[in-house]
Amino acid sequence: MVKILKVIAECYANKCLAIELKHYIQNLMGIEEAKTVHSFKHGRDRILKNIEKYTQQTSEVIIAVIDYEQGVSRKFIEKQFELSEITSSIYLGIHKQKANIIAIIFDPNIEEAVLCKYFNYLCRNLEYYNRIKSSEACKFLMDFLKKK
Repeated sequence: MVKILKVIAECYANKCLAIELKHYIQNLMGIEEAKTVHSFKHGRDRILKNIEKYTQQTSEVIIAVIDYEQGVSRKFIEKQFELSEITSSIYLGIHKQKANIIAIIFDPNIEEAVLCKYFNYLCRNLEYYNRIKSSEACKFLMDFLKKK
């Protein structure tokens, strides 16, 4: 039985999803301790480097909510995770060394993979888009989705 769950989020919008995912899994599985980890200072590469450290230190379940991004930096994700396509822009990654480390990966990022794809005016309106990229992303997205 899983006792500890850690959900790590790369950006503000990913953090919003991470919080909801943590609550869902915690309630579904009756996990005793669960936390969401996010720092505006930690980009995707920093999170992936931390995951490399976690593979050596922990057996707790870790879920990373990250963006795939563009260019050569994608190789770092491909090096660490076995990827399965969920949709054309969302992947599930299982860590190649430790199966307790999982990633939900948005290609190239959560805005383009989900938010702009289904609610394209979020990205056409600069005020909305800036709010998605800010510390108020979760509140904005929750309020927005409740209205829809």
